[in-house]
Amino acid sequence: MKRRKNDNRLSAIVIRHINCYLEEIGIAAEKYIRTRVLPELIKAGELFEPDREIDKWYKSQSRRLVRYIDGENQLTVNWILPLISSLPHEYQQPLKNELCGMLGSFFVALTAMGPRTQNNETRSHLPQMAKEWGDILIKSNPAMDGVFTSDDDPTEVLNYSNEIAECIGILMAELGAIYRATGIEPSSVKAYRNNSLFN
Repeated sequence: MKRRKNDNRLSAIVIRHINCYLEEIGIAAEKYIRTRVLPELIKAGELFEPDREIDKWYKSQSRRLVRYIDGENQLTVNWILPLISSLPHEYQQPLKNELCGMLGSFFVALTAMGPRTQNNETRSHLPQMAKEWGDILIKSNPAMDGVFTSDDDPTEVLNYSNEIAECIGILMAELGAIYRATGIEPSSVKAYRNNSLFN
């Protein structure tokens, strides 16, 4: 099966969010492309600044890329992340949420691991992790039948949810402790660190 070069739905979502930003701020698409999109595409290695006639190149590229923002042309998949990065941070979050929703998930930024320690020793959170898991099991009555329904006691469901959230916090703290002492981090966190979208 031939891989699609363009994803219309993904492209449409990204362009819709960019256009909402442009309308809200009142900035012209060509100016936005020149000042925010082109630098991101260059940084991602998707476009290359010429050695000569740089201003002319920026103007022609800006005019060309306006057709993508206007929806006349479809974005290539490799341009999606640079375009998301071109938005100010507060406008990126709703877009990331919607894109993750397409995948049946939600966007949660992976917690930064913090700086390495000098003595290469950090305390493990294993006792707290075990306690939190025990607390989850204690409060797990709403999940015991294998389903959640509107008939479940709302207080019990809330308590169960709160315990899960607390456990996630301890698990992230443990990942931080591992990294600070050893420099080892999960592959997903390493990918997060190395992606310019989250810098």
